[in-house]
Amino acid sequence: MQMLAALASHEPALLGEILLLYGDPRTVGALASTCTELKRFVASSDVWRSLLKLRWAIDLPSNIAFSKHEMQHAARHDSSSSMDAAKLLRWLELDVKSVMSRSFHRAFQCMADHGLLSMPSNAEVYWETTQWEATARALLDWLPMNEKRRLAAFVCSEKHPKACLRRFLRLFSLKGCQTPVEALRLLLLQFPFLPIDAGSGADRVISQFAYNWVADNPESLGNIGMNASSALSDSHDAVYSLTYSIIMLNTDLHNPAIWPKISADEYAASCHLCASLKHVPAVQLHQIHEDIRTSPLQITPMQSEVNTIVRSDGQAEVEVGAQYSIYSNLAHGARAQSARSQREKRPEIDWTVAYYNLLDMGRAGRASLSRTFEDALTLVSRSRAALIGTLIALVAVHAARFLLHE
Repeated sequence: MQMLAALASHEPALLGEILLLYGDPRTVGALASTCTELKRFVASSDVWRSLLKLRWAIDLPSNIAFSKHEMQHAARHDSSSSMDAAKLLRWLELDVKSVMSRSFHRAFQCMADHGLLSMPSNAEVYWETTQWEATARALLDWLPMNEKRRLAAFVCSEKHPKACLRRFLRLFSLKGCQTPVEALRLLLLQFPFLPIDAGSGADRVISQFAYNWVADNPESLGNIGMNASSALSDSHDAVYSLTYSIIMLNTDLHNPAIWPKISADEYAASCHLCASLKHVPAVQLHQIHEDIRTSPLQITPMQSEVNTIVRSDGQAEVEVGAQYSIYSNLAHGARAQSARSQREKRPEIDWTVAYYNLLDMGRAGRASLSRTFEDALTLVSRSRAALIGTLIALVAVHAARFLLHE
């Protein structure tokens, strides 16, 4: 503490950077309470304003709309009547975050009602026009993983206009990512939009992700068999389809219930059956297969297990247990194995699911054979009818000739 107090006197800029590294207002407040020099420094510097910007992407507005009761509640033990950065940050961290734990929609609406979220110029004050994207982006840097997943489900909700998603995803730079799989890894670590959570909203994310990667990396289009002169729609379709194939490949290679695993040659051949991926070099597809095989897609730098589903209807988020096949015997608490354990040990096979898959295959085979047999009978019936018709015609001709000779 003596060192921090000395920095407050001689290197205030450096001390400010150190306090921002903590990033937690409670930690900064606790440090400030340890000595008079630190308390004086925090009170007189822009630390609280910087934390407000860092954690919530909010500048202290001049037209903030707080009632007298809310002002007193935000002040807590502070007797001053003005709303400063410290009080606003306290209100956000305690009151708004409490609302956020129940519904991100209501939390952002509360912030908008108090003049903290900007509105487009000349726009009517509707929820759809509230620009909450920057705040959502800042929250993703420090919220715990379960809250990040809830926020991602909210962002992906189809209740929002497409413009919201475009503005939000443009806040993530994909420049320097040589391939879509590299860009996808980067985005997932910052924005965990799991398809299991986002549902159909994941499709909108992947589509916009494809546009953003093409726009940020025109020099890397050759890695997917395209070039700078390729039409934007063609490049988008290629990245869009390739991204979906990467997600499905990740599921195939790292889901313990799937066996046997798809090989690199099978993956490349499967991709080349898609019209938009015919030009992707086979070498690149083999590299993608090896990349995903050795390192699965992750939403955190450490191995993370997801055993729940988070869904949002735009108004609130609901977290429920993972859903399994009605035929599955795998325990609902089963956890996905890591890539290393999968290489060392053959994954468990759900024989109940395998039985019903074989049963469905048998039914499909019998149905196909039945249709083939019916088609053959129809053909024979038509052939017999044609033959009988021909014989009748010949008999009629011969009978006519006989009658003419008589």
